Amino acid sequence: KSQRTTGFRSRGVSSRRSAPASSAASSSEQPKSTKADTHHKMNGIAANMLLDLTASVRFEGTLNMDLSELPMNVVPFHRMHFLSCGMAPLVPPQQTLDVTRHPTSQRALADMDKAFSNAHSSPIHQLIKSPVPAKSSTYLASAILTRGDGIRVSDLDRNVKKLQSQVNMVYWNTEGFKVSMCSRPPTSMPYSILSVSNNCCFRHTLSAMHAKFAKLYRAKAYVQHYEDFGVTRTDFDDACDNLLNLVGEYEHQEGKTHPPANPKRRLKPVGLNFAPDY
Repeated sequence: KSQRTTGFRSRGVSSRRSAPASSAASSSEQPKSTKADTHHKMNGIAANMLLDLTASVRFEGTLNMDLSELPMNVVPFHRMHFLSCGMAPLVPPQQTLDVTRHPTSQRALADMDKAFSNAHSSPIHQLIKSPVPAKSSTYLASAILTRGDGIRVSDLDRNVKKLQSQVNMVYWNTEGFKVSMCSRPPTSMPYSILSVSNNCCFRHTLSAMHAKFAKLYRAKAYVQHYEDFGVTRTDFDDACDNLLNLVGEYEHQEGKTHPPANPKRRLKPVGLNFAPDY
């Protein structure tokens, strides 16, 4: 009896001890962390932005745009060339109707109009985070690049007029919208909309960058690594002054949505009577 009981007990103990091992094995099969998936999705969004930006060069379309036209139309001043991008949809939609199959559906058109608004001014769809929403700041210029056969010229014209009435454009460029249409849609999406804007809200990002740099520079952190390669303290000071001047240029254009009340008069030449007589 003693052997049977001890054997039974030993088997029972072994069976009870093996249960946590099986549960641990099942728990090890589950994903430990989703950090890698998050970085994969972020890299995918950045890759899709570059694909949408160069789609008009790689594929045919009714209104393609060359890449050289983008800085020509979106950068009014040579120093203010920092652009912000917005995309919609960010991920393939699951319940959105395909506009190529339902071109006259009210739901499909509503989803498309919402995608235009999200790509241009929604904070969630902007790839650069700003303390101040872009919609509340002043736009210097903007470009909208679309992909997909479902987006027609009438849809693009309707949404551009709607955006012009919703956002704050600078008074000397009220119609500063550059558009592009590519007929090839992205993979697993019926259409895609990319917005490239030159907005004065970018000065807040530059100011935050300067504040972080000034905090490290006051403590002389990592300065010796740059000095080993010939960078002097004067170079750091000049870079800070250059950045602050750029922030001042953005602040100078902020809020200029209406022309001045007393514009400066320009001298007009009357004729060539100033030429001397010989």
